Amino acid sequence: MTDYPVTLRSYDQLIEDFAGTSPNSQKMMNLIFSLFNSQSDTTTFTAEAFGAKGDAIQLADGVILTDTKTKLSSASANFTQADVGKYIMIGGAGSSRQHATTIASVEDDHNITLATTAITAVAAASFFYGTSDDVAVQRGLDAASAVHGTLVLSANKTYLIVGLDQTVPPLRYKDNTTLIIRGDILHANGNAGGVVLSDQYFRVDGSAYTHNFILRFEGGKIIFPDAWTSDANSYAKKGFTISCTDGFEVWAPRLEGNNISSFVTQVLRSKNGTWTGGRIDAGNSVGEDGIHLLGNCSDITFTNMVVESADDAFSATAETTAGAGGTGQGDSTIERIVVSNSILTVNGFSGIKILT
Repeated sequence: MTDYPVTLRSYDQLIEDFAGTSPNSQKMMNLIFSLFNSQSDTTTFTAEAFGAKGDAIQLADGVILTDTKTKLSSASANFTQADVGKYIMIGGAGSSRQHATTIASVEDDHNITLATTAITAVAAASFFYGTSDDVAVQRGLDAASAVHGTLVLSANKTYLIVGLDQTVPPLRYKDNTTLIIRGDILHANGNAGGVVLSDQYFRVDGSAYTHNFILRFEGGKIIFPDAWTSDANSYAKKGFTISCTDGFEVWAPRLEGNNISSFVTQVLRSKNGTWTGGRIDAGNSVGEDGIHLLGNCSDITFTNMVVESADDAFSATAETTAGAGGTGQGDSTIERIVVSNSILTVNGFSGIKILT
């Protein structure tokens, strides 16, 4: 008989294992991924193949003086001439909110000229800048769908997703697509749908379904930057939504940050899915549910999650107004939902809420 050692796990270690951040959890996830993919033969693309840069930088010491509101300085920055033309957002430098513009010129490592004049002088302001990767990443998603393939956001990069067209989510997945997130996504802006990632039909078609989508976080995360505080159009900013999808897998999602204006993640009018592992540690205000189910949802299993939320950690809303989320639905049915082996922590309201 062989003796097998038994190791007792502390509460913090269990948190890490559930969240997909500890070495043990990463080894387990990699093993599971390899078993699932060992029989598959799919085409894999990187976002860089479609022009993505992944060069976003977030800092917290921006200064704009009262008499030079076209100038920004930062002691921690390392600006170069390659930064000219990049998108930049400075917290508090707009009219009671952030100021978004581009970099017109670079004077030296620590000083730049903005393309448009800021409204408010700031000190020690959070700001971020980088190349908008919306178009490049979307091209990659479309290409992956066309061949039932995979798009990878590369490790050690931060992809700036601006969402300049605020009428729709900036990234939209289609049928038979796998998205692997190894680098980070900086969700820069609010939009009418609120989310940085949705399916192709969200807010467009109330009857169609997207089929077979896999979202895997392998070390990367979605970040809500401190510089964004509110939107002039009162648009929301959320994480991602699994929307209008029949057949999906979500693996080890990670979301961080506080400047959110609605649900952190959402499952909307979707069915036949699994959500395994991950950590949601985002939000600091009422209304910022960790995971929110809305519309007709069925046959979905959630397991091994860690959710730390300012509002409900896990909520399901069966009664909605007609057309909520662009689905064309009124009252709806949510059934056969399983939540197991998960840690749900809230600063207010409920760990699990069912609203009918």
